[in-house]
Amino acid sequence: MHKFVEILFYGRSLLSWLLYRFGPAKSFLDEDMKRSAYMTPYSYPGFKLLNYLMIYNKPFRSVFYMRLRNVRVFPRLNHIFYRPLDSIEFGDNIGSGLLVFHNTGCVVYPERAGKNLTVGHLVTIGEGPSDETGRTDPIIGDNVRIFTGSIVFGPITVGNNVTIGAGTVLYKSVPDNCIVVGNPARIIKKDGEKCNIPL
Repeated sequence: MHKFVEILFYGRSLLSWLLYRFGPAKSFLDEDMKRSAYMTPYSYPGFKLLNYLMIYNKPFRSVFYMRLRNVRVFPRLNHIFYRPLDSIEFGDNIGSGLLVFHNTGCVVYPERAGKNLTVGHLVTIGEGPSDETGRTDPIIGDNVRIFTGSIVFGPITVGNNVTIGAGTVLYKSVPDNCIVVGNPARIIKKDGEKCNIPL
């Protein structure tokens, strides 16, 4: 049944493919699609994978439009065929390989985020009280996973290879290679070793 629907939607996905193939964000979208491919029968970025994701993966649609936000006309025309989600919001400066699970209630506004950011359901990343430099938003490193219901805010830095557990409220910086949980947040694993370090 899925294969029949995919073939039926080939015409609807043509504009999406042209925007992907010839638009300014192809390299970013390649990495985004690779990260979402595990949910599909396809493994390589191209028309078939894009078609599948635009049909069945609503969070990916929002990532797709976020990557093309500086292209003025054609993405808006594409809304006729594939509507973006109003329940996911993205800021700028988010690295390639963005993966968003579920399609409700995510607000992702870091000052910048590295590659391979994973965002769960009901995650908020955004503004807090400014620091002495005037910065208000988090800087997030590479390979960071933020699970369901977590809040990451303020002028903090989240290092590379950090996992933020479900329901965590994080407003202090975290070094590389950590697992952080709780409210108030604490590090329960650092560099592969178990610990219990309050932040």
